[in-house]
Amino acid sequence: MSVTHLTSRDYIRQPWKNGGGTTTELDAHSEDGARLWRVSIADVAASGPFSDFSGFERTLMLLEGHGMVLAFDQGPEVQLDRPFAPFTFDGAWRTGCRLIDGPVRDFNLMVDRERARGTMEVAWLGRTVTRPRRADWTLVYALAGAVDVRVGPSPFRLERGDLLRLDGASEEPLSFSGHGVDPAVAIVEVRRQRL
Repeated sequence: MSVTHLTSRDYIRQPWKNGGGTTTELDAHSEDGARLWRVSIADVAASGPFSDFSGFERTLMLLEGHGMVLAFDQGPEVQLDRPFAPFTFDGAWRTGCRLIDGPVRDFNLMVDRERARGTMEVAWLGRTVTRPRRADWTLVYALAGAVDVRVGPSPFRLERGDLLRLDGASEEPLSFSGHGVDPAVAIVEVRRQRL
């Protein structure tokens, strides 16, 4: 098992090709020259189409702003206007985004559908939360407040916007405790598809 603590100094920011916003890559993993998963934050400045990510499952979660409406060629529209509520869809779907009332910021998980499965959940830390860790990768992102994460005997302090990456499954549980107003974390787990 390895543990990596990432902060805003480690993230990579880049503009969208269509000029509709910017993406900040928090972390990613590739194998055999192909991207397996990525977590990022998008600043969406204008309504418009989403990029085609065929082959990837996408999970979006509103962080800031009044929200957006996603229109798909494969199903009904979905309104994302509640912060910290993940929504998952196929990256191959042709997707249009309509901002409800000004720019938004959202948290993104993209996972290769053929080679892995990913999940995202939010834990509110009004008390200490302990959970097992069985995924190949576990990513903990501090959404609000400061968060103490304990991996076995080792403690880590995450400030808002920090990311903790844990590689490899382990019998050692994770525990979280928060500080400040309504502390919360996003917990992302990615598991390889095994034949």
